[in-house]
Amino acid sequence: MVPNKVFQGAAAGCAIVTSDTAPQRRALGGAAVLVPPGDPDALAGVLRQLAADPAALTRRRRAASELAVGQFAPAQVVAPLLRLLRPVPPPAGPGERSDPGAPLTPNAWLRYDVVARMLPAGVRDVLEVGCGQGALGTRLAQRYDYLGLEPDEASCAVAQRRIKAAGRGEVRNIRLDALGPGQFDLVCAFEVLEHIDDDAAAVRQWAARLRPGGWLMLSVPAHERRNGPADELVGHFRRYEPAAITGLLASWAHRHRGPAVWFPARLRPGGGPQHDRPPPARGRARRVRGRAHRGVRPPPPAC
Repeated sequence: MVPNKVFQGAAAGCAIVTSDTAPQRRALGGAAVLVPPGDPDALAGVLRQLAADPAALTRRRRAASELAVGQFAPAQVVAPLLRLLRPVPPPAGPGERSDPGAPLTPNAWLRYDVVARMLPAGVRDVLEVGCGQGALGTRLAQRYDYLGLEPDEASCAVAQRRIKAAGRGEVRNIRLDALGPGQFDLVCAFEVLEHIDDDAAAVRQWAARLRPGGWLMLSVPAHERRNGPADELVGHFRRYEPAAITGLLASWAHRHRGPAVWFPARLRPGGGPQHDRPPPARGRARRVRGRAHRGVRPPPPAC
């Protein structure tokens, strides 16, 4: 290991004299004077040499300082981690710009990667309930006739600017019950349902906006056991276990005698869930088909 005082000394512009170990050779290279471990005489000799040669001491101090700036400063330390964490955008769909100018958070990138692969074929128009600041909406607007609803005025203003810059779509500062007549091929709500006290009523209201044969696509935060202060802070009424969201959608489908529910999971041989596609970062996606048929099946992919 390299003692913390070595990094501190380099950052302070001190000449570094330390033990000759593999970690310190890798970290310090020629910027430090390395002496055999456990050899006080060798250490004393190097210190006397530097004390007697101010020019050599200055060179050693400069080398240590340059090393600290180049490798140990905060930006340099985190740079490799940032390269690994920086999300890679999913491939753009037909007619979609690879960079629509509305950045997604890392969680949202992971979610959109799944959403993009789950979008059903044959969709012409999309209604997004609770579109937030429109980062995902700008991507949907490049593929479909898009309408986003966002009741928060500040978020809606950001979404409207982004949608306008993307050149397609519309965002309105209203709730769904204020929207006039109209039905859509796809109604979606990402990380919205958990903010609504009566989630069953919300699902019914959203699904009522589907055309026959339309799709309802949702994502929700997973696992009630993880419900905590952070959820309360952002206004979550709940998180969802897979069985709970499955039951909610299946119950709605059963009462309405027709919509089939497609679940992107099957059971492992040992009994746990196995996903044909990876789930979103904070939840599971579920789709409800608005046309009666027997059985459950995924739709053909759109891209």
